[in-house]
Amino acid sequence: AQPVSQGAEVAVTAVGDRPVVLDRSASHLILPGGKSVAIEGGGDARLQQPSQSSDVVVVATTDALVSQPLKGGDAKRRAAQGVPAAPVQLGACTYGAWASTGQVIRDCDGTGRDVDERLEGLDPQTRLEYRVNRHVIVLNDLSAGTLWMAADEYQKVDDWDVQMPEEAEGEESDAELTNPEQVDQFIADRTQPNKPPQAQDDSFGVRPGRTTILPVLGNDVDPDGDVMTASVAGDWPGNATGQAIMGGAALQAVVPEDAEGTGTFRYSVADGRGGVAEAGVTLKVSPWVENAPPEQTGD
Repeated sequence: AQPVSQGAEVAVTAVGDRPVVLDRSASHLILPGGKSVAIEGGGDARLQQPSQSSDVVVVATTDALVSQPLKGGDAKRRAAQGVPAAPVQLGACTYGAWASTGQVIRDCDGTGRDVDERLEGLDPQTRLEYRVNRHVIVLNDLSAGTLWMAADEYQKVDDWDVQMPEEAEGEESDAELTNPEQVDQFIADRTQPNKPPQAQDDSFGVRPGRTTILPVLGNDVDPDGDVMTASVAGDWPGNATGQAIMGGAALQAVVPEDAEGTGTFRYSVADGRGGVAEAGVTLKVSPWVENAPPEQTGD
């Protein structure tokens, strides 16, 4: 295996239960088992968001959507151009998006649902990120707050006055019949002045020597219904490190094996329309000999 040099810029993801590392400094992918493969243009690449089990890991570069077999071998490349967002594997499809050009790719098993096109009216300076909720995937313009339904021909969501399903005449009202894509469209009136997010402090337990996902947005609210993204706003406590993952939907803490006690750090919440808020996170390191049942939070 090719070692990662000290100070290298890296990104980490999981394909099922298998970790993959992108070493941007060396333009290499480190696959499960330690095998290393070169990624052309890896210095500006984005590694896929964590996904279900798959035989490949997906990387988006400034000129391609790359599907690299986890066992090594030749990668599949689809031509692209622009500033890449983190790609997504969901179901039988792979999704890529590139800011500055607005190019989007949906590559599915077979060819019947494939998409390769450019979104119209996109600001060249915008940032794009995919959001996944169960089996629903949307592409989010983080600057303007715009959404596109990526599984539905990249339909732009610009009708904010949709009816709730139970209010639509002649429609079924059972919650089980509600379309998840309709739920994601219930956004407040965008003509009103923007209100910033409301961030709340969090507390999480972590284990020494383990990487832990921190769902810090779980108790945060945006009054306008904007899509919120989280980022670290200060130093991590002690020797812990981490980063925003899943396009800012959560944070990830990497806790050293000798960690103990508690520590705090600050994180920032942005709504993509200029609204920003901050809150604190307390991490309590629980030794492996201790165990307690999970605690429910929120309403």
